[in-house]
Amino acid sequence: MSIGKPTVIVHTTFFPVATTPAEELIDPECEAARLLGERLYDLLTRSTADRLSWGTGVQVRIATHFDRVDPDEASFVVVIPVLGDIAEERDTVRAQAIATIASWRVSHAHVVPLFKARSWRAHEDAIKVKAIVTDLPPAEAPPPPAEPPPIDPAPRPETIDEIVLALARILARDDTYATRMFISHAKGDLAGTENAAETICNHVQRNTTAEKPFFDRVSLLPGEELETRLDALIERSR
Repeated sequence: MSIGKPTVIVHTTFFPVATTPAEELIDPECEAARLLGERLYDLLTRSTADRLSWGTGVQVRIATHFDRVDPDEASFVVVIPVLGDIAEERDTVRAQAIATIASWRVSHAHVVPLFKARSWRAHEDAIKVKAIVTDLPPAEAPPPPAEPPPIDPAPRPETIDEIVLALARILARDDTYATRMFISHAKGDLAGTENAAETICNHVQRNTTAEKPFFDRVSLLPGEELETRLDALIERSR
């Protein structure tokens, strides 16, 4: 009996900048991909705190070397290349990254680049796929010190949000970038949950690229039938 392909596999990938075996142990591009992969594994595969627990079951491959990605290993192969400042500064590494991203796309893998350095913005036309930029420092940051601090390899919470949204769009075959969210709640529970539903609504609306979520208190129009609107929204939500 043959076993079919997995539905989805997510890779956090890197383009090494190490030039010696000793440097490979502390390659900053690999470290950033590893930290992101571990966070996604904990969220999408299973909790790392409880190895026997059941998670959502999405297979996450952590810090995969760029030349070990198989675009045909699952129905949906999602590749998240983590692109840092050293990879951008080195011409050969940068060219390899741009060429590999193009080859992945030709092979029908879904590529979601993560920029860790603002200098990658200059290569967006060459990469030709929308990148996640929530790990970048503010555009109007104060002048850097003589010794700029190293880029934090750990992903920000909003970066994890955007990766999950990107994954939802891919699985929903939704190319409109309008991932729909319906927040289900009972009004009697609002106070007891410290208005968690409203907090979720505000976070999605202000801090993510998801479509404006429906929250009946502010989204229902005067004279509109609640039940009819809810049925339609639940059908459209992801």
